[in-house]
Amino acid sequence: MGFSTSGPAVEVCGSGPPVCLVPDFARDRAQWSAQTPVLARRYSVLLVDSDSNSSASTLARTVGRALADRSLGPTVVAGSGIGASVALEIARHGPGRVCGLGLGSPDAGRLEATATVKVPALVVAGTNDLLGA
Repeated sequence: MGFSTSGPAVEVCGSGPPVCLVPDFARDRAQWSAQTPVLARRYSVLLVDSDSNSSASTLARTVGRALADRSLGPTVVAGSGIGASVALEIARHGPGRVCGLGLGSPDAGRLEATATVKVPALVVAGTNDLLGA
């Protein structure tokens, strides 16, 4: 089931505790095609499309609205590259919405922000580790 906000599209599949997967810059939800079916067996997986017209801040607002609109409760947010920056922004501006972060190859400048984010679980890895490649 997909829906659009004023920005990139968001799709939800599966059921259970929420997990949001944010792709790298100008990528779409297909980046997570290997992980989605496995996660959807146990989780509600929110898949976000990024595009070249969306900044990390714009995408973070879009995803933040999607989380709020769905009233999913605390969500694990994972992203790679720019998607990791988006995940950090969501956690910084809506700390009650995020219960865990998975950051694959985050921008080094934003990596310092992890020290200011208070979430129960934080994983920082290279993108290949996060994507299982």
